[in-house]
Amino acid sequence: MTRTVAVGALLAALLVASARAQPAPALSFGRSGGNIRPYTVTISATGRVTAVGVKVGKTVVPAATLKALLRLAASTRLSSMSPLTLCPQTLPDFAGSWIRFGTHRVAVRGSCNPAFGRLYAALTRAVALGA
Repeated sequence: MTRTVAVGALLAALLVASARAQPAPALSFGRSGGNIRPYTVTISATGRVTAVGVKVGKTVVPAATLKALLRLAASTRLSSMSPLTLCPQTLPDFAGSWIRFGTHRVAVRGSCNPAFGRLYAALTRAVALGA
């Protein structure tokens, strides 16, 4: 039994160490729901860009651009927005766009939130989405 506990403790320590080695995402965004293909783009705290389900033109966002994006996310008060906004005149099969800033995730279906739209557009430009 002692050997099992020791092996378990070693595995837990390795998992913690590997989690620390990977920088947490600074921002992530994407599209989900509806009847269109979902995607996720993540920009790490170091500016590294990873994408799933979509093509991006940049693999790294310069530090100045990342800083500007983080400032824009803060100034749009993304962290105080409702987690889900369903804009009027949107159908149930419409996909929604989402942005995660820190631990807060905001999803908007439609275009009734201009601040969200500005940040989303800035994020897509920063990574050259669809390039």
